[in-house]
Parts: sequence; structure tokens; C-alpha cells
Amino acid sequence: MERIIPWIGAVVTVAGCVGLVWIYATQPRSISELRTNAAVQANLYEIDRTQFDLGRAAFREGQFRIAIDRFARADAASRDPQSQFLIAASHYELGRGHVYDDDTEFAAALAAIDRCLANSPNRTFTMVDPTLNLPFTSAERLRERLREGLTSTAGDLNPFGGSGEEHSR
Repeated sequence: MERIIPWIGAVVTVAGCVGLVWIYATQPRSISELRTNAAVQANLYEIDRTQFDLGRAAFREGQFRIAIDRFARADAASRDPQSQFLIAASHYELGRGHVYDDDTEFAAALAAIDRCLANSPNRTFTMVDPTLNLPFTSAERLRERLREGLTSTAGDLNPFGGSGEEHSR
């Protein structure tokens, strides 16, 4: 028994040090973020379905800023491809214009679509939901459109449009 107590102390000390290093490495800003990081590491992460459904409802109603906020709350770790795709689609809807595209919104959408594809199986994602009236169903096609919108071309100076293609799926 006298030999076991020092070993137990050593194991507890090492485990505590590993825990502190992990906390330092992940640098959570709140207890909620700490729980989310731990769930991701333990492969137990799930999105908040209530917030996700509220985000879908806001998207359907055209309230894209609210939808972005709800999807971000639903997917705190930014690891759910569906949530990230809908965040990207919301930013796209806010950024696409009749005269010009908003580069800030397009850049945010591109970042979200990259997270979507990074967390998708085989780095591809397609979402078919007729109730949402999505501008694109393919993440790859949305990414292509966002990249086109972020590049400056002579067509950007044309106040009447350019290519004429707005919602190619």
C-alpha cells in the first residue's frame, strides 16, 4: 500500500499537467467554450438543434443576419457542414447586389464554405431543401461564385450586371 500512494500521486500530477497544457493550448474564453472544446476532443460534439431550427426559420423569412447568429450558436465549434453551408448562403444573400457584390460578406461566406467543405466527407457537400429556396445546392458551386465575386474584373464596372448569371445551381 505504501508503494501505491506515490504512484497515484504521480499519475494525478501528470494528468493535471496534461489538463493544464490542453487548456492553455485551446485557450477557451468561457466555460461554455471549454465544454465545447472538450466535447469535440472526445468526439461527442453535437449541434444545438433548437438554435439550428430557429436559424432555418429565419433563413426562410429572409432574415439572414438573424439566421447567421442562430446557426453560429447552433454550431459553436464551427464543425457542422450543414450549419456552415447555411451560414455561407446567408452571407451570400446579404452580399450579392444588383449593382455590386459586398466583398466583406463574400469573404465571410467563403470562410464558412471552406469550413463546410473541410468538415464534409470527401470534401464535397450538397444540400437539397426546397423549403429554404437556396441560391446554390452545391458547396463547390457556391465557393466558385464567391471567388468570382471577390475578383475584380471589367464587368464590375458595368452597372447593368455582367454575366447575367445570378442564381446558377
